[in-house]
Amino acid sequence: MTIVDKATDSLFNQDKLINFINKKLNDVNNVLIILNTKKAVKDLYEALLVSENNFHVYHLSTSMCPNHRVHILEKVINHLENKEKVICVSTQLIEAGVNIVLNVLLDL
Repeated sequence: MTIVDKATDSLFNQDKLINFINKKLNDVNNVLIILNTKKAVKDLYEALLVSENNFHVYHLSTSMCPNHRVHILEKVINHLENKEKVICVSTQLIEAGVNIVLNVLLDL
């Protein structure tokens, strides 16, 4: 796994982040993006859904009920096992006790 900190040294807006994610997905099958707010997660998730892509996009946040989060994680794990391209956008909740391995982690 590679951890990439793109927020410390420069401004990183949503368009720049989407471009970075798309470039990374040329080399790897999956990316996990951890953002600070539920709104930022929702906005990025929605932007990725409407962008032209050939990957699965999921989001996780504490505004989802626990059963729904488990269901989403099961889908993500299934795609990972099938070597499919996956983007997961999450709040910090994924840092607490979730056991999945993704190629690139963006902690912004």
